[in-house]
Amino acid sequence: MSDVQLLNKLFSKALRDLPAGLYFAAEYPVNGDRSTLHVAGRLAARRALKEAGFKGAAALPVNEQGAPDWPMGWLGSISHSKGVCLAVVARNDQFSALGIDLEHFGRMRHQTVSRIAADAELAQIAESNIPDQGTVLFSLKEAFYKAQHPQFKSSPRFHDLQLKWSAEQSRASIIGISGVVEKELQPFCQSVAIYAWIDNERVLSVAFSPFN
Repeated sequence: MSDVQLLNKLFSKALRDLPAGLYFAAEYPVNGDRSTLHVAGRLAARRALKEAGFKGAAALPVNEQGAPDWPMGWLGSISHSKGVCLAVVARNDQFSALGIDLEHFGRMRHQTVSRIAADAELAQIAESNIPDQGTVLFSLKEAFYKAQHPQFKSSPRFHDLQLKWSAEQSRASIIGISGVVEKELQPFCQSVAIYAWIDNERVLSVAFSPFN
């Protein structure tokens, strides 16, 4: 099965769990240099916007935080990993926050896991029969942090957020907060939903808050 087919299967898993109104697109750049990935990410974002019904040209310039400046009325997120660029978009009258992350397995060392996981999370990883759950945890936190940043612009440490992920439900629950998350993101923690789906090669994570 090709990489495109595998990723489409992962998308299908995600769309079964996610609410309506989220639109995804992917690009597969041959070259992995920074400028090529930047262009491919924008192409994926424009395709997702078109799929969602956006009319017109989306310039997507870089804003002061280094992230895409989305068209008025829209929000989105971009991620890339190992030759794949993903984008997800939604209308901002349906969702108030949105973050996506894609990670391939086998690239995270044990020392890295200990830097991003609290003791309770390390215990979960040790007991898990899912290979490379440390990468799953990293991806979940990345999606959470990317989702909050446009609105709150907080810069937490990885240990400031503790999660427990259910492979059966594909959803993560927040089991502890501290530091910047406790000080600045408690309201966001109450509204955000965080999901992750895996195949044999990668993890796809999405965090979002419905618009209230």
